[in-house]
Amino acid sequence: MISWWKAEFLSQASMVFEKGTSEADKIRKEYASKQERLEKLVDQLTVEVDWLNGSITHLPAIPSSLMNFGIIGMISRCW
Repeated sequence: MISWWKAEFLSQASMVFEKGTSEADKIRKEYASKQERLEKLVDQLTVEVDWLNGSITHLPAIPSSLMNFGIIGMISRCW
């Protein structure tokens, strides 16, 4: 078992010193790209939530007679 491992290591040891893109570099780049996309999404959603929170205070009052109908009723239950 150890002799197999040693032979395998010696046959591929030069890969450690190659300048080509390794699998770890590929994974690192994919991770960085995904992290950047997620950070942009968080920023976008934060702006949208802030905007919605600001615009809710400017909404006109909803008459109580409409509170039980469709989407207006569902929205009013969220507050």
